Amino acid sequence: SMATKNKKVVTIVGARKCPKAGLEEIGKIASELAAAGYTLRSGAAPGCDQMAELKFREHHAAASSDPEPFMEIFLPWKGFEGSNSELFGAPDEAFEMAAEVHPKWDSVSPGAQKLHARNVGQVLGRDLKSPSNFLIFWSEPNKFDGGIDGGTRTAVELAKKNNVPVYNVFTHTLSLSKKGEIVATPKEVKAAPVYTTPEVDDSSEEIPF
Repeated sequence: SMATKNKKVVTIVGARKCPKAGLEEIGKIASELAAAGYTLRSGAAPGCDQMAELKFREHHAAASSDPEPFMEIFLPWKGFEGSNSELFGAPDEAFEMAAEVHPKWDSVSPGAQKLHARNVGQVLGRDLKSPSNFLIFWSEPNKFDGGIDGGTRTAVELAKKNNVPVYNVFTHTLSLSKKGEIVATPKEVKAAPVYTTPEVDDSSEEIPF
């Protein structure tokens, strides 16, 4: 949409259990994006979200500029994690869009549905029609199918569905070019083993997983 065309917007999300090294990388690229005039979309969750927001605030504090116009922090409910963002309570349409990319929506608790629904705004903006320029996240691929888990997965799937490029700092080192574009260099990461169902004998025992 036009809104995103004149405005450079990045979504930064990720696993709450992000290790220190991952948080440092999220912080580094967030600082570079803040300095390049990007607007941050995120969600105030512990870990990646809070680190990205911190670095945007630090940049604007150092530049004596108001950070608020450069941040869109989407919350599942008012006061989430102590955030004073006014962007809380996702519209019905966001719940529908989250349900479309979630594999087992009906088994998700109402509270968790709110967490997933707020991921929609993080990727598509408050009007749900203004995709970010790209999405950056940290998530270790799960050991079962190499996929991404949790709310981060919802954001990543929505981004892909809306042709928003996604970059995982777990697998790539990110930097910003002079033109303000993301340069992603693959890391030497050992792939998580993919588990397959073991051969079953004829006994009726459940397979331990």
